[in-house]
Amino acid sequence: MDEEIVNETNANPYHKPERLQWLLGEYEKHLARFETSRKSMDQKAIWALATATSFVGFLGLAKGADIGATIYLRFTNQVVDIGSSQKIMMLVAMLFVLTYLVLLIKVISVYFPKKVIDPFMPINYVNVIPVSAFDDTEEHRKIGKIYWDFAMDTYIKPTDIEHYHDILRECSDIIMEQYLQNQKTGEELRSSFRLLPFMAIMTVLLFVLG
Repeated sequence: MDEEIVNETNANPYHKPERLQWLLGEYEKHLARFETSRKSMDQKAIWALATATSFVGFLGLAKGADIGATIYLRFTNQVVDIGSSQKIMMLVAMLFVLTYLVLLIKVISVYFPKKVIDPFMPINYVNVIPVSAFDDTEEHRKIGKIYWDFAMDTYIKPTDIEHYHDILRECSDIIMEQYLQNQKTGEELRSSFRLLPFMAIMTVLLFVLG
């Protein structure tokens, strides 16, 4: 009977610590790639916002006074009859401002604080208040013991196989969560870049019409 168990253990990769170590290493590579991808998207978001802002700054310096004066006179009814080119200019100017605001919101969503999941934090499973919320030393010890017992029961006392299984399950959860966050961030970033060509075209139109 013992020989059968040994043979089963040797034949089943699910019970081989070295295979679980390899899988844990692959998970770590995934997390590293997600981190690199996130940093790259952050840089691209800044580039997109800087490019859009440069369009705004260029128009403000080159034609800002003329465009602003025309829109002000029209909306204060000081000029009732305006030409077709001025009407187009006003429409493009309002669309330009709206596009810039949308792009700004998209970039902010890229940098908006995301939910952080730490697979090794007891607070994920044990409903206790952080130690810093108490000034009482006795409460510190009580909460510290809860955290300590959780760490011992979860990561120290289990067998090697059980330990690896628990760690890998938690890592798979955090990898999936990070993947979904990066996907959402990528969608917002792609939307931002799609707006840049329209802003470039509108910049040229406003420069010519203004």
